[in-house]
Amino acid sequence: MHSLQAAVSAALAGLWLHALSQPAPEVTSEYRLGVWVTAAMVVLETAAQPLVILAQAMLFVKLKVVADMVTLCSRVALKAWLIALYPSHAIWAYCVGHAVSSALLVVIYYGTLLWHVRSPDNCLPVKSASELGPRLVPGQPVSAAGGRVLHDLLRAMSLLCLVAVTFGWSYSHLLLRLYGGALLTAGPAVSLLRAQCAYVLLLAVNGVLECYTFAVMRQEQING
Repeated sequence: MHSLQAAVSAALAGLWLHALSQPAPEVTSEYRLGVWVTAAMVVLETAAQPLVILAQAMLFVKLKVVADMVTLCSRVALKAWLIALYPSHAIWAYCVGHAVSSALLVVIYYGTLLWHVRSPDNCLPVKSASELGPRLVPGQPVSAAGGRVLHDLLRAMSLLCLVAVTFGWSYSHLLLRLYGGALLTAGPAVSLLRAQCAYVLLLAVNGVLECYTFAVMRQEQING
């Protein structure tokens, strides 16, 4: 399976490099490195996906939160630090940050679940399929309280993300000007950053709806 993943990633990376347009060499000389590192990290993170699904089934909510927070913070902090030290090697900094965060993701999931398996008490909370939903039993009708929780979550996430969209749309030019000078603001970077702010809103709403949908689905619907 891993060899298949590596072959698919290599094929897509080759397509990326040879079929798509590339930036001018004077803009970046490390573009090919970034493509191959991205493909390699896809293979590495895919190796942890079975454990990610297992952790979700075991209701290890804190594990997912901690893993996402650690990987995201390490990636951003490391890239920012390397770019501050080597501003002319932004793609190299991206590669290092991406590789470190992907490795941390794999180590966190494998280490945590291996610790649970080897624990004398074996504190895995699942003993049967019926225990996958201790608070909301799959297949039961959604109560009024559950609908209210969904409404409040969607409202809170939408308001927070609308704040990001509002300030991001207004201050994208200023932020990029302070970060990279006139070079960044002269191209499409401002429009891309504004689009990313709107994309965050869609991701937040989709995440809440996806979690709620899986919570109220019956087990046979999830398996199917």
